[in-house]
Amino acid sequence: ALLTNNFQYLTVRPDSEQRVWVDILIRDGAPGTLEPETLSELKHYLVSLEQQSVSGLVLRFATRKDTDHPIKPADYGVFQNTGHTLSLITQTQEIVDLLQGSPIYSVFIIDRQCPVGGMALAMATHYCIGSLSLVVGDCFPENTLGLHPFPSVIRQAIKRVGTFDALMTITAAQTGVSLPAGVLFDKGFIDEGVPAKKLHEATITVLNKKPGKKKATITKSPLENKLLRFYITSKLSRQLTKRLYITQTHHPAPYALLELWQQYGSRAGTNSQTAFAESLSRLAGTEQAANLQRIARLKFQLKQNTDKPQRLKHLHIIGSDETTCKIASYCLLQGVQVSLQDKRPAALERALGVIRDKITVLTSNDTEKTDELLSHITLDTKGENIKTADMILLISATYLSSQQERFAELEEYSRPDAILATHSSIIPLEKIAAALLKPERLIGIHFCYPAFSTPLVEVSHTAATDEQLLEKACNILKQLNKIPLLLNNLPALLADRVLVQYILQGIQLHQQGVPHIIIDAAARDAGMPSGPLELADMMGLDYCLRVAETMEKTLNTEVPFQLVTMVQTGKLGKKSGTGFYRYRNNNRLKPARLEWDGSIEALQTKLTSCITEEAAVCLEDGLLEDPGLINVGVVLGTGFAPWSGGPLRYHSGY
Repeated sequence: ALLTNNFQYLTVRPDSEQRVWVDILIRDGAPGTLEPETLSELKHYLVSLEQQSVSGLVLRFATRKDTDHPIKPADYGVFQNTGHTLSLITQTQEIVDLLQGSPIYSVFIIDRQCPVGGMALAMATHYCIGSLSLVVGDCFPENTLGLHPFPSVIRQAIKRVGTFDALMTITAAQTGVSLPAGVLFDKGFIDEGVPAKKLHEATITVLNKKPGKKKATITKSPLENKLLRFYITSKLSRQLTKRLYITQTHHPAPYALLELWQQYGSRAGTNSQTAFAESLSRLAGTEQAANLQRIARLKFQLKQNTDKPQRLKHLHIIGSDETTCKIASYCLLQGVQVSLQDKRPAALERALGVIRDKITVLTSNDTEKTDELLSHITLDTKGENIKTADMILLISATYLSSQQERFAELEEYSRPDAILATHSSIIPLEKIAAALLKPERLIGIHFCYPAFSTPLVEVSHTAATDEQLLEKACNILKQLNKIPLLLNNLPALLADRVLVQYILQGIQLHQQGVPHIIIDAAARDAGMPSGPLELADMMGLDYCLRVAETMEKTLNTEVPFQLVTMVQTGKLGKKSGTGFYRYRNNNRLKPARLEWDGSIEALQTKLTSCITEEAAVCLEDGLLEDPGLINVGVVLGTGFAPWSGGPLRYHSGY
């Protein structure tokens, strides 16, 4: 009877092999949260389960959309209550102890962002399986709220991967720094990564084989010596400040975590749990946390699933460049059939090589998994896959005439219900749609740079766009775990308008004699993830020039002569080997140290002001009518300092 009881916070499904599959209901959010009532019910269930004849236990987190049980959205304000936070910390540790001491073989499936503290439960099971599309921030999401993980998360991470790797990865994740997705699987936080649609099949295989827990090597064993703890925390603090440009003023959480670990190590106990709870309560009351939580709530509004989920079965991409490869790789991991079209066979083969390299890293060099994923991609030189695609995304055409010509052909040969989408962020949609018999079929879908890891996708439309088709496209993006932001159609979309103004300001400062490394370092110190000139190199100076010229015609933006000259002389950035920096074998060469005696503070003001001012202009122009959406769009689409609450809040308090 215990296996089929109706629970309030759990959904329990036994199978024919005497295994139970348990969904743990969390408060939905970005990220979600666990409730004391949920943890209490899970604890009592695990205790009672040991009296049953059970051959395996499978756990996963679920939201209110996945179950019949209603539950309120996440309330982040509760973390300011030390008693509530301590209760969560204590209950989480109790469940970790139960899972580790249970004779029942347990598996945890991670197919979504974990709730705050939830990674401790996943790492406590015998085997943890995750979707290959996960990023580090999905497993350690506390940074999005200005918090640090629970002590049980730290202890379990150290047991799995060793002290230094655990703390280095988690503290970096707490700053919002983009880490390679493969870190989760390569380091051992998660035992195995598989494509999203293969998670159930992989779990059955694990339950049948029951592999043992991986033992940490001597070099990865927990380091509890007080002097070693001091050395490690000092080293990691320097790395945060010097290498990642993370200041304690902007990001207090990782520094607070290191201080706690230096004092208590990995020891469990009342003193350490109380200290962690008090630290979390202090952090939750800071201005940075309030701004981050505001962004998290707006993000949740954008990503909320609809009651009409849409699955993308076949995506046809016309293009073979870097952006194409990143979008294709991401969609393959989500279980989408992808076809790439380019009339040049050599270009398609190069693109396939780039995609293979990306997926090989994500699968930790597992040839079988890589080949299985690549079996779902088709190379197409003649457009034969157009007629079967659910969505057709045009990337390769960069000018209005070529966009009009291609979409006129696509309209004729595609399915009537297929979504026709341009990836261009600078060509007005109305002008492209003018060449179509049914202009209502066309929308803009722009994956923000870098396309694989940036969560935001800008969706633009015209007055003629079919509303049902627009809703369908947004629902598809949500099912792909992307966040769609609906924009009114204006020249240049939000992310590119803001980023290009930022880049142009950096180039103008460089023209005035400020060294490029000084400009970029100042921007990172101010809270930007990348400096404007290194970002220009990565995006491609030719692309930056195209966007800038569009903005010059429509928004009176001044294009620096240095940008024009560099493009004319073939200095396009990373892809050409030379831009503001030099590159060899796809890696940036270390630039020479340069000195500058000007005001860094004035430099930072110029760099941040151009972003906040352009965001304000976007609001005035009607690109978006809600200042909150401008804030979350710029933060998610460009990486603008999340702790500030977004550019409009940073500038005007919106």
